[in-house]
Amino acid sequence: MTLMMEALNFAPFKTFTELYAPSMNFEVSYDIYHELKLSIHDVLENNRHITSDNFPDVEDPELVDENPETPVLVIHGNVKLILNTRAPLKL
Repeated sequence: MTLMMEALNFAPFKTFTELYAPSMNFEVSYDIYHELKLSIHDVLENNRHITSDNFPDVEDPELVDENPETPVLVIHGNVKLILNTRAPLKL
């Protein structure tokens, strides 16, 4: 999430209106864009001190292993499939 906020923080207005706004399905005026950038900047600055070192007792998440028996979720349009194999799927 921080990476996305950093990207938005440095995105010029043209990039924001041509890429980010349509992907989120809304139109943005320059005033709203400016307010958003100020808010993102404030959040990033106020939370810059928070790092993974602040959470020493949290275990690393379990990642999906390369076990071919591990079920895989595939989303194609409105259809969600849970595959019981990692064999290539042709859609």
